[in-house]
Amino acid sequence: MPDIAGYVIVGNLAQAVGALVLGLLLLGFHRRDEHAWTRHWAWSWLALMVYLAGSAAVITALRLPATHPLRLSLTLASLTGAYLQVVWLVAGSWEVHTGRTLPARRMRVLAGAAVAVALACTLAYVAPREAAAQRHFMRVGVRSLVLMCGLLASARLAWPSGGDERRAGRRMAATGFVLLAAQQAVYGGLSIAGLGRSEPASWTGVLGTVDFLLQWIIGLGMVMILLEQQRAGALRSAADAERLAFHDPLTGLPNRRLLRQRLRASLSGDGGVGVAFLDLDRFKVINDSLGHAAGDDLLRQAGSRLRLAVPDEATVSRLGGDEFVLVLPGVADGAECGAAVRRALDTLRAPFLIAGHELFVTASAGISVAPADGVDADALVRQADLAMYRAKAERIGGVAFFTPEMHRQARERLETETELRRALAEDQLVLVYQPVVDVGSGRVWGVEALLRWRHPRRGLLAPSEFLAVAEAAGLIVPIGAWALRTACARAAAWPATSGEGAPRVMVNLSARQFLEPDLPCTITGALADAGLAPGRLELEITESMAMEDVAATEAVLRALKDAGVRISIDDFGTGYSSFEYLRRFPIDTLKVDRGFVAQVEERGGDAEIVAAIVAMAHRLGLVVIGEGVETAGQLAFLREQGCDAVQGYLVARPMSGEEMDLFLARPLAGMGGG
Repeated sequence: MPDIAGYVIVGNLAQAVGALVLGLLLLGFHRRDEHAWTRHWAWSWLALMVYLAGSAAVITALRLPATHPLRLSLTLASLTGAYLQVVWLVAGSWEVHTGRTLPARRMRVLAGAAVAVALACTLAYVAPREAAAQRHFMRVGVRSLVLMCGLLASARLAWPSGGDERRAGRRMAATGFVLLAAQQAVYGGLSIAGLGRSEPASWTGVLGTVDFLLQWIIGLGMVMILLEQQRAGALRSAADAERLAFHDPLTGLPNRRLLRQRLRASLSGDGGVGVAFLDLDRFKVINDSLGHAAGDDLLRQAGSRLRLAVPDEATVSRLGGDEFVLVLPGVADGAECGAAVRRALDTLRAPFLIAGHELFVTASAGISVAPADGVDADALVRQADLAMYRAKAERIGGVAFFTPEMHRQARERLETETELRRALAEDQLVLVYQPVVDVGSGRVWGVEALLRWRHPRRGLLAPSEFLAVAEAAGLIVPIGAWALRTACARAAAWPATSGEGAPRVMVNLSARQFLEPDLPCTITGALADAGLAPGRLELEITESMAMEDVAATEAVLRALKDAGVRISIDDFGTGYSSFEYLRRFPIDTLKVDRGFVAQVEERGGDAEIVAAIVAMAHRLGLVVIGEGVETAGQLAFLREQGCDAVQGYLVARPMSGEEMDLFLARPLAGMGGG
């Protein structure tokens, strides 16, 4: 018996070391991949280690009475490890099979049940001293039968199904579970057969070697599962990386790289190829109002609709933002390509359901066609892009075909932008000044600062020749800030006129500048640097700017009024012409558009419109200025209607700052008397 006990102790300790190594190995994997099943299987091996080490300790304590506290403690610890091993083994197998994590609450219940069973088996040690075989059955036999059931359940769960990527490892682990379950059936049967004996049977050490081998087979299967899963993950990552290299991650559509490949392949074949560049209209408004998540959803839905709207051999690509490109191989000519593109645009006109909102979206498209417009893939996309901007400028939701003239205009815009950036750095921009004269007294009521570009080759350029480029290039804000500082500095030196105060300076704000969040700070800074009183600065915005976003306009205007400056509406009559909003906005001056003033001598509809504007503005307490006055008849009509001030060539042409200083130093004879 001592020799058998020693053999069993050595065997148990060897298996315990093996279980410890496997448990720590799986815990190392778990720290890296954080799969729940690796944690539970690791705990299962560590629990087995506790059981085996505890069993060896129990055997060494056989000389102690069965009810001795040390022997009972060792038995409870050993059996607790045994039954927790079964719980964690089955839990890990279930997680491998389902891919889900067993809820923590259920795990606590199962672990509590395992501890309760261990405690119940331990209490059997209070049986008579002669019942050693019965105690052995409670410690070994019951545990073997329970483990057998757990192993069979784990084998069923671990066996691979379908196209599982961990097939070899799962098969090996499941096979080991079945073989070890058979081994446990032998243990259980032999312990039952030994119930009538007064001592434990000697067979418990004989099967230890088989246990040790099966233990490592199962452990190897578990490690193989992990390695196979890591390999499959690496292959998926490589596939995802390759897909991301050629596809847009948001919509799944081909990206610019794959678009270029497919377009070149289409160009190498026979027949024509159409390229359409699409841009969603007013997409930024949707993004800003509903958020970027809603914008992303719209892009995904739009991409899906476009993909369904074109033939299978066509390519729908997203380049970024709200820009899509269609490649239509096999088109006969521009007319066929245009018809296909218009059908695709029509699919976008149906409402989109985005974030609980029903949205109506349009897109503008530019088209280039090979071989008529060339056979270079990149050039065709650029040409379609240029045509798209022409379509968007002409009509929202429209279609335009590329023409060589567009390319020339694009080169000119790029050249203008480059020169305009240089002009800012080299002080080529200048301000000219045009006086605004009081109709009744003839005194200079104010002076409007007008932007010009003293181009080294083309001479003095008006804003109409470069402001659109400045707006598109993002230069309009620094240009506007420069104009504001320069005008304030010039106005600070103007003298008082005709016993009145010094005239105010009037500066135009661009739409982009008006929406800048730090506009009030820019204005107060310019006033402070120049030493100009806020009341001597009047900022002009157009009617269309004011009506773009009424609530935002009102907030900005009130902030400007709080800074002490005056506000005027320029070119009134060309846009919404809403006196209701004029009453709502904190404005001081209304400037009647020169287009109406030019026709007042005919005493037709325009004259009546001007008379009505002047009368209504006076009822609102506004100062009215007539723009573009060039004849004495126009001046007489405006004076007759009670217009407060006029501006135009009849009074004075725009002049340099030095010339304006001289103009203000002399009286304006004749204006006051007629």
